[in-house]
Amino acid sequence: MRHNRAFQLLSLSLAILLWLTVKQSLERGEGAIPGGTIAMRTYDAVRVRVLTEPGSPTEIELEPSTVSVILGGRPNQISELDPEELEAYVRLVTGNSLGRKHPVQIQVPGFQVVAVNPQEVLIRSAAVEQSFQTTTD
Repeated sequence: MRHNRAFQLLSLSLAILLWLTVKQSLERGEGAIPGGTIAMRTYDAVRVRVLTEPGSPTEIELEPSTVSVILGGRPNQISELDPEELEAYVRLVTGNSLGRKHPVQIQVPGFQVVAVNPQEVLIRSAAVEQSFQTTTD
């Protein structure tokens, strides 16, 4: 019985030591980013660009043409990020891309993309749309 009590006290001591270490780490703000906390910032009306292959239609419309992006990162980096540095884009694959929704991709080195709204945009040919409007007028 006495032998078990020693192991119980040792286990309890280690648990308390582990708890205090984790608590102190959280109080210092050490989370998912080593040595700091995570800040989040929303960027509205980020323009979506279209990446095309050679020979793809040149007059393309996106619906919607802008998205809202939420990024996570270190507070000092988030506050210094210029919204112009955000790159939102969709890839247009020749042949079957028009008239379909495509996922919006975000490129921002050093930051975590938390959310993109909407996540997909519709790709349409502006030339076909204008031709249709001209013949119906």
